[in-house]
Amino acid sequence: MTLRFWKNFGLIALNNVLTPLFAMALVLAISRLSGPELLGKYSLLMAVLVLGQSCASLGLHVIITREAACARDRAGRFFLAAALVGVSVMTVVLVFAVPLVWFWIDDPELRVALSLILLALVPSVLSGHAEALLLGLEESRPFVGIALMERLAATMLCTALVFSGRGIVAIAVVILLLRGLATAWLMAVLRRMHITFGPVDSQLCRRLLREVPVLASIPVANAFYSRLDVLLLSAFRGFAELGVYSAAARLVDVARVFPMAFSRAIYPVVSRLHTQDGRGLARTFQEANRALSLLMCCVALALAASAGWLIELLFGPSFHEAGSVLRVLAWSVVPFAVASLFAQVLFAANLAALDLRVNIISIVLCAGLNAVAIPRWGAVGAAAATLTSATVYACLQYIYVATRVTRPSLLGTFTRIGTAAGVAWAMAWFTLWLAWPPITALAVALIGYLIGLVCSGSLGRQDLVTAYALLSSLVPRRV
Repeated sequence: MTLRFWKNFGLIALNNVLTPLFAMALVLAISRLSGPELLGKYSLLMAVLVLGQSCASLGLHVIITREAACARDRAGRFFLAAALVGVSVMTVVLVFAVPLVWFWIDDPELRVALSLILLALVPSVLSGHAEALLLGLEESRPFVGIALMERLAATMLCTALVFSGRGIVAIAVVILLLRGLATAWLMAVLRRMHITFGPVDSQLCRRLLREVPVLASIPVANAFYSRLDVLLLSAFRGFAELGVYSAAARLVDVARVFPMAFSRAIYPVVSRLHTQDGRGLARTFQEANRALSLLMCCVALALAASAGWLIELLFGPSFHEAGSVLRVLAWSVVPFAVASLFAQVLFAANLAALDLRVNIISIVLCAGLNAVAIPRWGAVGAAAATLTSATVYACLQYIYVATRVTRPSLLGTFTRIGTAAGVAWAMAWFTLWLAWPPITALAVALIGYLIGLVCSGSLGRQDLVTAYALLSSLVPRRV
């Protein structure tokens, strides 16, 4: 993997970390300046926007990125066809959705605000496809910069509006205008990069439309699978137990930012290699799994070793039980990470239907495990069920990749890294059992993990050389 990949990964991860921080700043401003009513309306708006944006692309961004990575000259043609399909479908949806909002919602201001947010989904189709095209070209800097500027401007302007006493409609207007400006900016970037869109290809449009049922179902299945534990826990044990579990889950959600960014950055690489270099795909896939496993085992180990201290620091002593939940749930980020990587290879090989099949199997398994574990062990049982289903999910993905796409030798790599992490966790657990300070347990865990990686050969000199080269490339040189 090249320095270009690592830079793209860093930029995408930075965007994924800063975006929720900007959103949290606006939430805090609304809660302090306007109270719970406006905050509730704003939360509803954001829920509709986030859900709508995840569905607006209809999953076609996967195809755009893949085609742009394989052949730059075809990127504009696929972008235009996907944009026409996406905007057409979104227009039909809005024809029914906007009147439904006016019929269902009683609050006059909220009706207008929700209608404006729904309209913002139209430029979201174009911006999402533009980001997918730039990602395929491994040019993440433009869309990351534009996204952060949009989020920062929204936070500042909406905070000023709230401070001046404006309501939810003004916030919705700002979001719609900034979404349109960001989309126009992305279109200008594509033009400056000399992306030619060409005439409309009706045959390609029909082909993309046939891909929609499978591709559009995957994010819906993913969203349902990722929140199934929350739904079942609230049904079986009530909101108090759900609150304990949610405290731990929030920290795990933050940790998942890194594999999501990694998978997004690696997708154009594996898409290109799948069509051009089969051996290179196996080699790159193996190296990517090793690097991601090294990183996420370290993250999981740090979360598990410092779980009690982190929970009490962020949520207070009343959430003490969430520490035990986090010690189990933290390890789910490892199978989640490798499964995300396997999914990108299936997408690159045009086998998205297999990924959807794994999602459906995992939903059924997760529901069954939670139904058994939650009544007996509560939030800890839900965490164990999530960890087990995530592991099975990753195993199924691995089987499909190994049998349908490429056959990388990963079992030895996973065994060595897993053993190092397991021994380090045992050392940290013994330190906690001795009632030593949490910072000591964290230090013991990380040092033990590093020693285990070096002794097993999982971390070598080349890794240090690559890290140094990446850091050196980010530091501006003196003239």
